[in-house]
Amino acid sequence: MFIVIVFTVTEIFISGCSMNKEIQQNSVIEPKRVVVVEFSDASQYSYGKIPYDASELLEQALTKTGQITVIPRKDWQANIDETMRDDAISIGKVAGADVVIIGKIMDFYVDHDHNPEAPLLSQRHEYNAITHVKADLIEVAIARHLSTELATGTAEKRTTRFFREGPISVDAIHERSLLNEALQDAARQLAQHIVKQLHTQSL
Repeated sequence: MFIVIVFTVTEIFISGCSMNKEIQQNSVIEPKRVVVVEFSDASQYSYGKIPYDASELLEQALTKTGQITVIPRKDWQANIDETMRDDAISIGKVAGADVVIIGKIMDFYVDHDHNPEAPLLSQRHEYNAITHVKADLIEVAIARHLSTELATGTAEKRTTRFFREGPISVDAIHERSLLNEALQDAARQLAQHIVKQLHTQSL
C-alpha cells in the first residue's frame, strides 16, 4: 500500500510539472505587429514650409524597445492605393498588422528667454521647443479603439553671444532642428506608453 501511494504521488507531481510547463509555453505572448500611418499635423506651423511627420520617429522608438514588431513602411506602402490612404484599418489589414497607430501633432511652440546674468558685454539666450503629440491605437481585426496616448516633447538650446556680434535670431540656432528634437522626445515617450498599453490588452 505504501509503495502504491508513493508512486501515485510521484505521478501526480510529474503530471503537475508537465502541465505547468505547458501552460507557461502557451502563455508566451508573441510581440504585437503594429503599423504606424503618417501623422497628421494640426500645428499649422510652417517654418521652412516643410511638413512634419513624426511617424518615422515613432517607428524607430518602438523598434528600439524590442517589445513590438513594427512593420516597416517600405513593406506595405507600395500595396496601398489612393482610395486606402486615409483608411487606417485597410492599411493595417494590407500590412498584416494587429494594431494600427494613427498619430497627430497637436502643436509646436518655441519661446526665447534672455538671461540678464550673462558675462560682461555678452547676451545669454535660451530657446525652448515644445510639442504635444497624440496617438490612437486601433485593433485592426475588429476596428476596436484601444486607447489614446499623449506625450509632450521638449528640447532646449542655450547660447551666449557678444553684443558686437549683433542680435540673435531663432533661425541662427536652427529652429527646425530644435523642433525635431522635441518630436523625438515625444516619440520616445509615446513608444513607452504604447508598449505598456499593448501588454495590458487582449487582442
